[in-house]
Amino acid sequence: MAAPPTGIELTTKYFFLNFVIVIFPLTIDIDGQKIKGKWGTHCYPVPPGSHSVTVSWKAYWLLSVCKGMMTVTLADGQVARLLYRSPWLFLLPGKLGPAPAPVQQ
Repeated sequence: MAAPPTGIELTTKYFFLNFVIVIFPLTIDIDGQKIKGKWGTHCYPVPPGSHSVTVSWKAYWLLSVCKGMMTVTLADGQVARLLYRSPWLFLLPGKLGPAPAPVQQ
């Protein structure tokens, strides 16, 4: 039987009045490898171990702003669920942390 995949599930959100930022590119950096990101929830496969995650977006396609950083440690078959929130003002840092647990009914 195959082990479940190990990875990082990243949800990215922005302040609702800043809806225009969806036209600017989102950058996800996992262990120094830059990935073109998209707003919403996406999964990124990574091997077990410690990983440095940085999320930011490019204001006016040039300036990397609203950077949020954190380090996660994963065991084999574990998925880290992270939540990135872009602030209301693009000069402020973004918030990257663990996503709230889903509500069980």
